[in-house]
Amino acid sequence: MIDPANPSSGFFSGIPIFFKDMTQVEGMPTYFGSEAFANAKVATETDRIAKQIFAQGFINLGTSSVPEFGFTCSTEFPT
Repeated sequence: MIDPANPSSGFFSGIPIFFKDMTQVEGMPTYFGSEAFANAKVATETDRIAKQIFAQGFINLGTSSVPEFGFTCSTEFPT
């Protein structure tokens, strides 16, 4: 059983993951895979799905690149 006050008690406690660059996590910039967001500000909130993942005990290592706005088949990170 998961204790919401202690996320590390989740079933996946301590397992590292990366979020795709479409998920906002507080304290991290989100680029949505686009150069249009190359100067993105740091997120002030965490998306609901990320909160649910953290509640299971996963540890965030950062973000991984995505196709621009998630629309294409290739992935390029803004430079």
